[in-house]
Amino acid sequence: PDDSAVRCARLTAPLDRGAPNARGRTVELALSRVPARTERKGTLLVHPGGPGTPGRRWAARTASSLPAEVRDHYDVVAFDPRGTGASTPAVSCDSSYFTPPRPDTVPESPADSSRMIERAADYAAACADSSAPLLEHMTTADSAGDIDAIRQALGLERIDYLGYSYGSLLGAVYATLHPDRVRRLVLDSAVHPGRPWYESNLRQSRSLDDAAQNFFAWTARHDGAYDLGATPGETAAAYYATRAELAARPAEGTVGPAELESAYLIAAYTTATWPELASALADHAQGDSAALVAAHEKYGESPEDEPSYGAYLATQCTDSHWPEEPRTWLEDGAETHAEAPFHAWSNTWYNMPCASWPAQSRTWFDVDGGAVDDALLVQATEDGPTPLPGAFAMRER
Repeated sequence: PDDSAVRCARLTAPLDRGAPNARGRTVELALSRVPARTERKGTLLVHPGGPGTPGRRWAARTASSLPAEVRDHYDVVAFDPRGTGASTPAVSCDSSYFTPPRPDTVPESPADSSRMIERAADYAAACADSSAPLLEHMTTADSAGDIDAIRQALGLERIDYLGYSYGSLLGAVYATLHPDRVRRLVLDSAVHPGRPWYESNLRQSRSLDDAAQNFFAWTARHDGAYDLGATPGETAAAYYATRAELAARPAEGTVGPAELESAYLIAAYTTATWPELASALADHAQGDSAALVAAHEKYGESPEDEPSYGAYLATQCTDSHWPEEPRTWLEDGAETHAEAPFHAWSNTWYNMPCASWPAQSRTWFDVDGGAVDDALLVQATEDGPTPLPGAFAMRER
């Protein structure tokens, strides 16, 4: 925004804080700051979620949306977490991984499942080849240590923090480790602090399906505009029929079923996309796939997103333990798909590199906010990515 005089900086931090005297290899964090317009009374550190998502742009984005009385008196600081964006070194594993069209995520045979298992293992091996030293130090606790390094570099006794989605967990871990360094703490769309990632992702697949049903119901209520069906079941059937058509013949040779899932996942995140996505389905039903391809280009994953995916896995795969036996993944994937077909298999394969991840996994961090003075939690009841029970669990912690 025009009124945001963004300043950039880099901060050197230890790669491994557990090493003797924390000496040796380092990481460089890329930061941005939008200064207060008048007298500074606080510094708000913002984290947009992820994991794996670069965050620098959120300083300007957040500052531009703050009420004037807050914007005037707060510096807003954001950063690319270690391994992401312009922070160095950055995780990058296989730039071709998201080249379309990707394999269909729903296996029709044991051979299909075997190919997807092998694809996940190959990606994990590629990460080991390209980012090995960094992978051992990408946990949420490592990033919480970086937050405290940022606080110290800014010369602050205490810091204010706003975290969305995964950023809520990062803020909670930081507050557990450094409760005396937290001033104001705002956690929006809370990750469940008592569910390690494998369990959390199984639950998330079901809540994403619930959120998608809201999209299908909305589209049905506007059948006069889209002609995709007058009931949620009919509009859902139109979506899955499109998926089957794309499996047989990808739109413009690039948008297959995996790309459709990737693009339409945004429907479970924000209602603002619903008219655009419904129109694209309606156009496709009439033989015009241009809007469907455009939706994929706008919302779906592309090769440019691969570094964020690698960094996502680098955190999730080491934050907690994962099943190593493929049968466990296949059985849980099939059971979840039977109840929640919108994204269950896609979510399964997305995380399956963790089954053979080259870095050591840790015991899930036990969030305990008992020593934190106060916190504000914000949550939507119909949240798909971070279901409502997580907010109540976080409030108890």
